[in-house]
Amino acid sequence: MKIHLYVAISLSLLIGGCTTAVKQATLNPEQQYPDHIEQVKKISSWVLNGRMSIRNAEENWSGTLRWSQQNKDDFELHFSGPLGQGAVLIKGNHRGVVLKASDGTILSGKSVSELLDQRLGWPLPFEQLTYWVRGLPEPTREHTTILDRSGRISELGQSQWSIRYKAYTTLPDHNVALPRKVYLKKAPWQIKLIINEWQYMDDEQG
Repeated sequence: MKIHLYVAISLSLLIGGCTTAVKQATLNPEQQYPDHIEQVKKISSWVLNGRMSIRNAEENWSGTLRWSQQNKDDFELHFSGPLGQGAVLIKGNHRGVVLKASDGTILSGKSVSELLDQRLGWPLPFEQLTYWVRGLPEPTREHTTILDRSGRISELGQSQWSIRYKAYTTLPDHNVALPRKVYLKKAPWQIKLIINEWQYMDDEQG
């Protein structure tokens, strides 16, 4: 009796586990998308390190980017060209934004986009990029999406920008996928962001 009971329970668990796995495997991208988006939305504080290039028909800049974000308000961006040339540090919060360049220039303004355009001539929509860099559409503007097989955005169209997500990576100890390669395009500009490292921070930690 005990042997039969054990076998029956084992078979029941095996069948139940297989059924769950089959259900997960058969979810289409549209069914997986809401859960993925909700998981990513929880990440509002992070540090990323990577490489960035931005170019048009006349200019071509490439270098490193370190981006530290604490909630929606406090952030720090550090752009640096080869061998540290042309380094720019931008810090901001709800009170305003300050840009410091390696040549001693200091600028202040209301937004990162404003200062980047003023200093470097870059049309970088930073307020939307805080969403795009995580693989999210900015929620207040119309957008179009194409999903990959895992329910993540592979192509995003928003504010006349075309964003392609060429690769994702899963955060260690967190079952959530974040972009690793992001290509942005809005004629005549093309931007490539290769993220080498994501560090997730709990908001309480600061």
